[in-house]
Amino acid sequence: MKVFTFLLIIMVCLYNFGVRAAMDNSKHSDEAEKLLAELSARKGEGEGEGEGEGEGEGEGEGEGEGEPKSTVSVFYLQPEEVNTLSHQAKRGDGEAGFRLFLYYKLSNYDEEKSSQWLKIAANNGHATAQYRLYVELQEQGETKEANEWLQKIKLAASNNDSSAIWFLVNCYKNQGNKKEALQWAYKLKASKQPLDADRLIEELTKEQK
Repeated sequence: MKVFTFLLIIMVCLYNFGVRAAMDNSKHSDEAEKLLAELSARKGEGEGEGEGEGEGEGEGEGEGEGEPKSTVSVFYLQPEEVNTLSHQAKRGDGEAGFRLFLYYKLSNYDEEKSSQWLKIAANNGHATAQYRLYVELQEQGETKEANEWLQKIKLAASNNDSSAIWFLVNCYKNQGNKKEALQWAYKLKASKQPLDADRLIEELTKEQK
C-alpha cells in the first residue's frame, strides 16, 4: 500500500539517521518536532513488510554511516521531483501531495505552499493528511471545519482503512475519551493492517481501570 510504504521509508530515515536529533532550523523546529513525533508514533506499522525497507535504508547514503541527517535533507526534493509530484497530486495522487507538504513544511520552508499541498493531499483521500489537517484546524480554533475532516476520517475508518482507524484511536485517546478509543483500537486489531493495536489496547485498558 503506497501510504504504508512511504511512511515506512520516513520511519527508517528518522530512526537510522537520527533526524530528530538534528533539527537545524530553530524557527521551524517545534513544528518539525511535532510532525515527526506524529509520524514516528507509527514506526511499527511497517515492520515485517519487505517492501520499502531497501529504499529507506538508502536515503542516507553519502553523509557517512551513523551520521545524523537534518529534516532539510531528508525531505528535500529536486526541482524535477517537485514538478512530477505536482502533476501527480493534481491528478488525484494523495501520497504525492503529502510528500510536497512535507517538503515545504520541513525542508524548503513555505507555509502557504505546505498548507496548499496538505489540503490537496487530504482532498485526495490521504488519511495522514486528513488527520494532520484536522489537528491544525483544531489548533486554529476552526472547530466546524475540523469536525468535517473528522467525519471523513470516520468514513474511511468505517470502510476498514487502517490508517484512519489508527488516527481515530489516538484522536479519542488524546481527547480523554478512552472508551471510544478502545472500541476503535479493537477494530484496528481486526483490520488488515493492525499496526500497533495490541499496545494501544493494553494502554487504554490499563487507563480505564
